[in-house]
Amino acid sequence: MTDKITTLVDPRAETIELEADSDREFFLIHGYTGSPTDFNGLGNYLHERFNANVKIIRLLGHGKTISSLDNLGYEDFLNQVEEEFVKELRKGRKIVVGGFSFGSYPTLYLASKYPVSGIFHVVIPYELKFPFNLKIANLAWVFGKHWSKRNKIRLSPKDPYFYYDELHVNAVRILRKARRHIDTLLNKVNSPILMVHTKKDIFAKHDSIRIISEKVNSDVKKLLVFDVNRHDILFHKVKDKLFSEIGNFFEKNTIFGSDEIERFKGKARKMRKKLLVN
Repeated sequence: MTDKITTLVDPRAETIELEADSDREFFLIHGYTGSPTDFNGLGNYLHERFNANVKIIRLLGHGKTISSLDNLGYEDFLNQVEEEFVKELRKGRKIVVGGFSFGSYPTLYLASKYPVSGIFHVVIPYELKFPFNLKIANLAWVFGKHWSKRNKIRLSPKDPYFYYDELHVNAVRILRKARRHIDTLLNKVNSPILMVHTKKDIFAKHDSIRIISEKVNSDVKKLLVFDVNRHDILFHKVKDKLFSEIGNFFEKNTIFGSDEIERFKGKARKMRKKLLVN
């Protein structure tokens, strides 16, 4: 939901950081006109399942009024994400990068340039549908600078989630620039990758992930298409299945090392038994 007219960041939109006593990390990137809460509990799930650190940064301008995005472009977000990611990499961690919607583009960029342990992206807006495939000028003329999102989730002001009710006209320009940039780098992506889309996404064709799959050089890759007519799949009833699919993919392919994960699971089982006895 759009916040009140203020230059302050809505506290619901702040960066999310979950710490663990391990060198494992999930570095997640939210969508344009969204916030770290786009992942709707996925960070907590991965934190608990893998005993992993989790960081979901707030993209520049987000969490304020939608006008705060007026002068921000693709490079601004890319530079910010890269700077934050490098800080995590310097800690010597094994990092999985993940992105939702627009966040899928910086995710693929990082994977093309840095040694990441794994990748996943959800509903990447790659092959855009009508009217988002129109020229920018036409979109601005028809819809104006901001236009209401369709199929948006219904939240009350009391909900702990932040997103804008409106989409910024800059989105289309940013997405097109992001695609042109990433298309030149996909052949450098070689880490295990999970690609997720929805069959009836209002923004992009689900065939997007097949096209990307053919361009990346990852030996391990999996494509998942959910029969859902929404973009915000992480707020749909299938989210628990999606969480499991993401977790299973990285566990099956021993992204962090099977022995380490099994030891952690063993400790967790013993702790649960101890709590039950007491």
